Amino acid sequence: MLLSAARIASLFSTKKPPRYSRPDNNEKADVLSWTPPRRIAQTFLGLLAFALLVLILLPLRSRFSPFHGTDIDQQHRNASKHLVIASFTAQNVSWLSAIPSEWGIMRYLMDDPNPPPPGLPVPINQGREAMAYLTYMIDHYDDLPDYMVFVHGHERSWHQMEPLWMKIRALNLTALDEENYISLRCGVQMGCEKIPYIDTRHPNWSGEDHMCEFWRTIVPHEECPRYVSYKCCAQHAVTRQAVRKRSKEDWMRIREPIMHDIHDNAGFGGPGATSWLGGMYYEKFWHILLGAGPEYCPSVERCRQVHFSNAIICDGDTDATTFEGDAWMDVRCVSAFDGLDQDAPAGPAIERFHGELLSTYARVRSEAGQRHKMQQEAYARQKAQGV
Repeated sequence: MLLSAARIASLFSTKKPPRYSRPDNNEKADVLSWTPPRRIAQTFLGLLAFALLVLILLPLRSRFSPFHGTDIDQQHRNASKHLVIASFTAQNVSWLSAIPSEWGIMRYLMDDPNPPPPGLPVPINQGREAMAYLTYMIDHYDDLPDYMVFVHGHERSWHQMEPLWMKIRALNLTALDEENYISLRCGVQMGCEKIPYIDTRHPNWSGEDHMCEFWRTIVPHEECPRYVSYKCCAQHAVTRQAVRKRSKEDWMRIREPIMHDIHDNAGFGGPGATSWLGGMYYEKFWHILLGAGPEYCPSVERCRQVHFSNAIICDGDTDATTFEGDAWMDVRCVSAFDGLDQDAPAGPAIERFHGELLSTYARVRSEAGQRHKMQQEAYARQKAQGV
């Protein structure tokens, strides 16, 4: 068994005692004292949630399974793949050892103009990850792989609490084939608010009144979108088709604003512009540039269950906007791939994980149902005796 049932159950079980207690000596032996039945509603909701989970998972697994038969699984394993990383020399990238060897590692060093192989340089350290991503797409345009994943150098962060190696191994390539663009972030906070960028009165990111100026600079023949919704924070998977919807010359023009001093570029707001702000502009347009449309906000459920195969579960909210300070670092996740070799096939691992996960859900909810039944019976006895 990949994961002990106790380990998975611990992520979901509250381990709270029943909301009743044994009688004192001066009470009748068959009467239980009763705490107000607030737990009843919670139990009903839990049972309902489990039923909905089963109803949702079964059809999704049949349609978007990443291992839709041995032939599809093998086809995906044989496909060419690149993991493109925008990183810094001081970053710990030991997590890359968990990435399957079928992925080619393209690590760009933002702060080293002459990195030792296999590190790759960028023309200039501006625009954050955008410079690395665009440089890769331009330099490899004529020999792009079937699939690409663009990420930062850190294994996890406030905006990506699931370890990146888990996300990459869980990525559903069947879904990516259909959609061509998938954000690695499932949360909808910070980006999915449908912000009207050309409304200069909107008090969001500094400099957003220049967003359409920037858009007209990089794609002059396309209308600036009235609304933009996106998944923070510039980490995504794409297909070759998504990149080649635009020409190599298009991508070179898109990169051009960060090839020069950002402070001299009116499209970034002039002298007050920063490299951080330049990268932010690109971050809010990646999904549009790669063909996903101006409003890209798949639900959290679709992201977890379809895009990432329902192969990762965590013991807390995976969006750091709900945490104080660095409390997000205490979140822990388990996946279908824990304890497996880096090249173990994903399909069988996820199948076993699903079976174990659903059986654990069933056991936990069954126990909750038994507690509810006992509470109901105790409450009925108390009512009958006028307690």
